[in-house]
Amino acid sequence: REHKAAIKYFERALEYSDPAEHDYIFLDIAIEYERLQQYQDAIDVLHRALQTNKNNEAALYELGRCYDALGATQASIDAYLKFIDEQPYSSTAWYNLGIAYSKQKKYEKAIDAYEYSLAIEPTFASSLFNLGNTYMNMQEYVKAEEAYRTCLLHDEPNPELYCCLGASLERQRLFDDALTFYKDAVKIDPLWDEGYYGLAVCLTE
Repeated sequence: REHKAAIKYFERALEYSDPAEHDYIFLDIAIEYERLQQYQDAIDVLHRALQTNKNNEAALYELGRCYDALGATQASIDAYLKFIDEQPYSSTAWYNLGIAYSKQKKYEKAIDAYEYSLAIEPTFASSLFNLGNTYMNMQEYVKAEEAYRTCLLHDEPNPELYCCLGASLERQRLFDDALTFYKDAVKIDPLWDEGYYGLAVCLTE
């Protein structure tokens, strides 16, 4: 937990390592800055990581986390748009852009970003899941159901996904179908409270 000392030695490692590996070392430095809650310093280092290797997806994810910690949603959008100008086929960048737009409640733009992500990587489960969430926010429950069902084909079954799928069916008043997925959720995790709540709502109806 001596984060400042860790940064010092990671920086020394840059002097002796293969430049092709520098993006991973920059990522290590950024994570130490995050642990110190020095998020702007982490962002600066993450940009250096991406300059070294534009395909470092972990750096892209961490960038989103840091902007989120600073509450700098618009800055993250600007950064991802700039990155996408240079790397338009980065499904991860489009995915993170979708998240940022969702935080601003710009749901149409979020959907466009997730769709671009899925055009590049059709089996990207996280984009499919967030696409479903965005449609739920827009009260387009049939489209949300479709996104969740497609996500289920490409992701490990988990109680959160089952509950979201159940909720999309519940909003369509397809209570018997919704019950099936709420039951699946609590089978996986008997302590998943949203599953029991969904069951109660459907049984009440």
